[in-house]
Amino acid sequence: MKTTESDASAERILPGGAVAELVRLNRDYLDLIIASPGDSPVPLPLVVLQGLRAASAEALDAMAACSYGLFVLDTLRVGPADAPQATYVKDPVAERYGTGFPEGGAWPAFTMAALSFAWQLSRQNLMSVRIMLGLSGTAAASMAAMDPWKLRSIAARQALPLQPRWSRNPCFWPDLLRSAGALDPLRLDLAKLLGMQLLAADLHPWQGSPGRRRG
Repeated sequence: MKTTESDASAERILPGGAVAELVRLNRDYLDLIIASPGDSPVPLPLVVLQGLRAASAEALDAMAACSYGLFVLDTLRVGPADAPQATYVKDPVAERYGTGFPEGGAWPAFTMAALSFAWQLSRQNLMSVRIMLGLSGTAAASMAAMDPWKLRSIAARQALPLQPRWSRNPCFWPDLLRSAGALDPLRLDLAKLLGMQLLAADLHPWQGSPGRRRG
């Protein structure tokens, strides 16, 4: 997938290979939205959902090539209860690594992949996981301290689609879709720059928890 100049700059700042992995997750996320039934609770305008389903593979690649996630992880139940236990308790192996997700497990499986990426990233740099995936400071710290086997139990609870990032902003998703569909590099950079501005607002200490600001 092609990356813009701003994405290339992010590669130099964020952990090596992290942006490329996030781009792949973004692309899978778009594909899952497109494949979701019409009554799935994806809070995007109908015109955006229709546009995504009609978009070319090249346009979807262009949309996915962002240095930040297009989905929200911060609404998952990642908190102090998921931190490591002070003393080791031998839970049944089947409870840790049970066989398969529930029926219709595409979203839990995707969530597992996203959480695994977030967990590894949080172990390297807490600010990186906040920037790339929109986690609050509390959630990022809890993620870094979490036992890795607990990721699966969190993912298994995610039967519904992950929420799109900045879904309440009236411009972000429509502009990203239009500019990617037109294959206009300048407009695409401007659309992605809006995402960077929204991200900066999320991280601003005066704005409260970034997980509560969705545009």
